[in-house]
Amino acid sequence: MTDRVQGAQGDGREILATMSMRVIVLDDALRVTWSNPAFRAMAGWPAPDRAGEPVAFPPGLFEGGGPALSAALAECRKTGAATAELNLTDGSRRFRACLERLPDEGGGPGRSVVRFEDMGAETALQARMEAMQSELDHRTRNLIAVILSTARISAGSAHSVEQYTEDFCGRLESMSRAYARLAGGGTSSLREVMEDEVSRVAGRSERYTLTGPDVSLNEKALRDVSLLIHELASNAAKHGCFAHPAGTLAVDWTLSQGGLKVVWQEHSPVPATGPDREGFGSVVFDMFPNATVHWKFTDAGLRMEFEVPEYLVRPHRRAEGQG
Repeated sequence: MTDRVQGAQGDGREILATMSMRVIVLDDALRVTWSNPAFRAMAGWPAPDRAGEPVAFPPGLFEGGGPALSAALAECRKTGAATAELNLTDGSRRFRACLERLPDEGGGPGRSVVRFEDMGAETALQARMEAMQSELDHRTRNLIAVILSTARISAGSAHSVEQYTEDFCGRLESMSRAYARLAGGGTSSLREVMEDEVSRVAGRSERYTLTGPDVSLNEKALRDVSLLIHELASNAAKHGCFAHPAGTLAVDWTLSQGGLKVVWQEHSPVPATGPDREGFGSVVFDMFPNATVHWKFTDAGLRMEFEVPEYLVRPHRRAEGQG
């Protein structure tokens, strides 16, 4: 900065004249020997200061500006740099005055370049950072609560340590995929969730069909639906249609003013039977009051219907360039 204003002339002045930051050159008598347009606008000086005619620093511009600036100037003369925080007289804005000493030219009063940094932007940034930290803390607490709940319920539904480890890790991986989708923009397509979870256990794409309109899920619906689909797919791989080579799955969904309705129909050569104990899948449906779930075991296989309220879903819009 000092190199650009040394002598307050030539290229340095031209560069500073285009800056939005308020900049002046101040002599040891607290007189402004040069100022850029941004400072003159703040000070209410309509015309450029005339060359060779220093102007007294405007005494009413800042609250207590004279003494505070004089103290900073004295410090700058000793150490080469100093700062002072100043409020505009009307209280509308706060600035940090950053002083840097200019080399002495000999014969005249010493000078310092002063730039006035608007602290309002800094304050707003700090407020945004605090809000982001608060949101992060809230999300972290929620995530930990979900993980702990999943761990407890998984332990209650597992028959062995090996089953607990497999089931619990699989559910955490499903949650991780859901949060990865959220990090990409806050919404995800229902079809993407279905394809991702079902394809992991089906083995071949011809073993399942996914039929329905493109629908986006918001953050809450994405977490809930991802975990529900993961539970259904895992159950199908262990006990349902995908546990048999000839088994198939058909998933259909419709979107109406009432919300999203999903029908999960398994087709298995072996008649389906209900679980012999209350497992995680049975409990997890009760964990999400936003979804209404109905299921029954038929000769063809498990049939599951669940509905998500309209405010949690919306028609999916493809990104530009996608077919």
